[in-house]
Amino acid sequence: MLYLAHGELAESPHDILSNILVQSAHQLTISDKFFIISYLLLHGVIKIVLISGLFLKKSWAYPASMIGLGGLMAYQLYRLIVVRYSLFLLILTLIDAVILWLIAREHKTRMHFNFFHSL
Repeated sequence: MLYLAHGELAESPHDILSNILVQSAHQLTISDKFFIISYLLLHGVIKIVLISGLFLKKSWAYPASMIGLGGLMAYQLYRLIVVRYSLFLLILTLIDAVILWLIAREHKTRMHFNFFHSL
């Protein structure tokens, strides 16, 4: 975090967001840092696979994306409620919820189009 915020802090040492990020990073334990790195890598790999399928318009990608994102969101909610509240994880969950809604909407549109197109 310090590396990411260093340039911003050099320009403006009183920047609120950069100072919050640096302070938050100093409060993380080694296990917290390991979890964050592992989770973000897994989250990214899953999303790359699912987005590739969506981009290629594979029929399996829509339900797989909804299940995959739903599973990630369920785990994120568990971490938020049971383990420890995190603003970062809350924001990530909200972004995933919007993406899930967009995928479901697109899937519904494609199913409707395919039904009428096949007639």
